[in-house]
Amino acid sequence: MRAQDDILFRDRLKARLGPRAEEFSETLIEMLHALWRDGELHGAGAMCDHCGATEGVQIIGAMTSYCARDGEPDPNHSTPYCPECAQQYREHWTEMWDEYYAGRL
Repeated sequence: MRAQDDILFRDRLKARLGPRAEEFSETLIEMLHALWRDGELHGAGAMCDHCGATEGVQIIGAMTSYCARDGEPDPNHSTPYCPECAQQYREHWTEMWDEYYAGRL
């Protein structure tokens, strides 16, 4: 599981850095990831994946059930969200699952 999180972190970091990502060594990326994990484990230092806020950010478990493909990051990974975005995320997926289950009755 941690290996998929590692891939996801690197992909996100490189996407945020854009073309400059190639200027950073693998060692630096590993150090940044260690700092991010430390923040994740201690509930500090994370940034909302949706809006970029840093206040009150929590790691929220996925409410999705997508099929993982070999060699790709887990599409059902936990994500850091601020309280407002976490509420929107939960409301959205609760509604989606309610519709899904209503159609199966």
